[in-house]
Amino acid sequence: MKNICFTVRNIDCGGGTERVGIRLANALIGQGYNVFMVDYDSKQHKPFFECHPRLHLWTILSHGGFERKMRWHFRYGAWKFRRFLKKNKIDVVIDIDIFNALWTAPAVRGLGIKWISWDHFDYNYNVSDQRQLALQLIKDEADALVIISKFNRDMYLRKTDFAPAFLHQIYNPLSFELDHSVDHSGQKKVVAMGRIAPQKGFDLLLKSWLLVEKEVEDWSLEIVCGYGDYQALEAEARAMGCRRVTCSSPIRDVEGKMSSAALFALSSRFEGFGLVLTEANACSVPAVSYDCPFGPGEIISDGVDGLLVEPENTEQFAERLLTLMKDDALRAEMGRLAYESSKRFAIDKIVKQWVELIESL
Repeated sequence: MKNICFTVRNIDCGGGTERVGIRLANALIGQGYNVFMVDYDSKQHKPFFECHPRLHLWTILSHGGFERKMRWHFRYGAWKFRRFLKKNKIDVVIDIDIFNALWTAPAVRGLGIKWISWDHFDYNYNVSDQRQLALQLIKDEADALVIISKFNRDMYLRKTDFAPAFLHQIYNPLSFELDHSVDHSGQKKVVAMGRIAPQKGFDLLLKSWLLVEKEVEDWSLEIVCGYGDYQALEAEARAMGCRRVTCSSPIRDVEGKMSSAALFALSSRFEGFGLVLTEANACSVPAVSYDCPFGPGEIISDGVDGLLVEPENTEQFAERLLTLMKDDALRAEMGRLAYESSKRFAIDKIVKQWVELIESL
């Protein structure tokens, strides 16, 4: 079987990109591949999420300081990565972020290695000069670009001259799976999850929560922060007048956290996909989400297994939360249907598509 090498910016990170990348790497080992994962800028040299015992890990730079020495990092990192690829006879490289093309392109050049780039963000995220350069390198030298939503693939087709056959749409797999639905009777907690960044819209969520607290007294909101100053976010909530909001640091047990909730809230201004929505659904937790670009509208069937809200409409968001909070039967039925819907993203279905792509190159 082929030797496959994933690249990731920082394997220490507890974000969704890293979670789903490790999930796919582990699954490909189960398909018989020999899988490596190369980390460009690790500080702790320890994966945040659980790795398969046969996943080979290697760090290129191993001392942080990425932003301060970026040009040197590209040159030295690409040189070290090239040596690694030749030594381990790698057949396929999969970048877990198009940004990694800045190292991968010079590293694989002339070696006959197949190269897949994997875009975890929406097309409009790629505005910086470096990400535009990465996209050009991918177009000129890579063998395939994987995009995680249908809407985003359509955006690429409208705004770039990438060939349609070069663009492969594959959804992110669930990071865990349950063999049964979960009963959330008696639970009165809303969970939100994501890094602290304007993209995730936690400022919008707190505005909505202020309205929610005027209507209900026994519900709470927990925001699990992928990274960022969660204590500052909690202080901001208190300063706004929110009384039942807690914020916490990154967690490994996403399944346990989702299972402790009755509702999930996604307040993002934009998404690449919305992995957390599928994870909530897998735990029978219906979501209220902004219908932002790109992903939530492909995951949630509005009014069936969750509720979609006009982007950045904080009053409507509060209304939709309250609708489900006040109707136990509706919430339970949507949770059951959300669990059934989540099976579309089961790892066996998603890894099959990846194997077909890898073997077609």
